[in-house]
Amino acid sequence: MFTRPDQLQRKGGPEERLSFLQKLKDEYTTTKSLEGKQQVLANLANFAYDPINYNFIKQLQIVDLFLNQLQLQQNEELCAFAVGGLCNLCNDPEIADYITSDWVIAALIKLLQHRNKDIVLNALTTLYYLARNVNSAYLIKTPTNLHKLRAFHAAHRTNSCDPRLTNLATIFLRDIWDANDANSNHSESAEVSSD
Repeated sequence: MFTRPDQLQRKGGPEERLSFLQKLKDEYTTTKSLEGKQQVLANLANFAYDPINYNFIKQLQIVDLFLNQLQLQQNEELCAFAVGGLCNLCNDPEIADYITSDWVIAALIKLLQHRNKDIVLNALTTLYYLARNVNSAYLIKTPTNLHKLRAFHAAHRTNSCDPRLTNLATIFLRDIWDANDANSNHSESAEVSSD
């Protein structure tokens, strides 16, 4: 459930939320306990769900914690929370622009082969949202990535026990590539008819 500004004010206001998120970030960066890191990153990913926290998360550079774990992928739980956090945040255009890079897209596409279905779902959802962002779509909408996503879709359409994966891949291909194919075919036919 999203928090309204008046609800945030009743819970201590923006200053208290910022302070709490800062404490979580500090705990994550100082703890030596893997279990502690997992718990804190899970909490941060949950805070990333609510758009009212986006500015706090940007200000505290919490996105970098998620990106760091995406890059390291040392632990499945940490990776799951990192991808979940990125998935929750990428609806914010500024954050989407910030996280968009060749290595992030490559890491997310690689995670489509992960054995943990929640990681796969969050990676695919993140790619979907990034592909809808005007500033990041060009990195995702490449022939190589299209081939990988179509292969992923075909494999899960025939072998998946999880319809969420098949449905999400179907929506991704339909909304992102099929729309582009229709637009390019329409513009090509307009060019041909004008000659």
